Amino acid sequence: MRIAPDVHMLVGVGPAPVYLLVSDGDLTLIDSGMVGQTDKVIAEIEKAGYAASALKTIVLTHYHHDHVGCAAELASLTGARIAAHRDEVVYITRNKRLPASSLLQRLLFWLFDPVLLWILDPADETFIAEVDLSLEEGDEIETFDG
Repeated sequence: MRIAPDVHMLVGVGPAPVYLLVSDGDLTLIDSGMVGQTDKVIAEIEKAGYAASALKTIVLTHYHHDHVGCAAELASLTGARIAAHRDEVVYITRNKRLPASSLLQRLLFWLFDPVLLWILDPADETFIAEVDLSLEEGDEIETFDG
């Protein structure tokens, strides 16, 4: 769904919005949708009138499964680089678990991660993204002229 010139919101790829930015024919995704939604993401890119092969960058805003789910697979299929803030990299690469701000949140994280891994197959690590570009506050990404 086009929401502004050269900005599209991809629908049906998870509960969190995924945005497609177009700049000089190059595509940038803001977040990537849920695990298992790669085909839907690609279909939404094509529905917007672009080829998935034009995807150059995937910017992950933070680590939650509905934001980073198919980043690794999309990067593998398209050659896109993955960018994220340096503080999020350890969670995106699953080298560290998300901190919990409350006992209830800790319990939910403790329950949700193993269930998700069981659903996905814990031996399959293709959904774990490697971050190519670790960002600091104030860094610019080369799209839309920075």
